[in-house]
Amino acid sequence: LLVRGINAGDISNAIRLATDYLILIEDIQDEIGMLLRVYQDQDRVLLGLQSTGQSNSTRGTGKAYMDNEHSITRLKLLEGDAQTVRKSVRDFLCPASDESK
Repeated sequence: LLVRGINAGDISNAIRLATDYLILIEDIQDEIGMLLRVYQDQDRVLLGLQSTGQSNSTRGTGKAYMDNEHSITRLKLLEGDAQTVRKSVRDFLCPASDESK
């Protein structure tokens, strides 16, 4: 197979590289998901402490809650970015998959 200077080895390497990227992206998505769960669990604990008055500093608890909310928002943006990149790589590997959707 030869298409204007691109041989089968080049295509094979491109597919292998794209597959490696896909694996990395999926690992990153898993890690983002774990971080989101941790921050969401922390939010529940902070809200519980705040509502029961067990926190030494309600103001500190509120700030920690807002920091968590900011982190959750940023992680969700990263999750969306990772999904976009993942779709692009999958479309490269399986261009016909768009027709089946």
